[in-house]
Amino acid sequence: MYDHNQSPRISVFLTTLNSRLSHRRALDLTLGQPTIQKMFLGADGVSLKRGITTFDGLEAHTHRVMMRHSVEAYVVTDHSKLGRDSVFLIDELTSIAALATDSYPHADFRTMFANAGVSVI
Repeated sequence: MYDHNQSPRISVFLTTLNSRLSHRRALDLTLGQPTIQKMFLGADGVSLKRGITTFDGLEAHTHRVMMRHSVEAYVVTDHSKLGRDSVFLIDELTSIAALATDSYPHADFRTMFANAGVSVI
């Protein structure tokens, strides 16, 4: 984890993921400590059926742990990931405050997000 403190009021934590599962316990201990005001995460799939998903199991676990310690979580993904499901579940749609994407979603996706209480940015 890298902490870059450019301002006394803002801290940025960047996580790097290692695919070795032996580091999972260390990740739990390290990431379980801070209170995160706003978390931004990427996703490989965002759907009503499965929620927020990714191809990497350790990444999904890391995001879940960080989300538990976040006041607000935001998913950042491109429009091609909407309506897709990936292999590992990160969390349900209702667990995020907003979705940021590169183009405004079609009406059916907007309804899906509105029903889950998720804003689209």
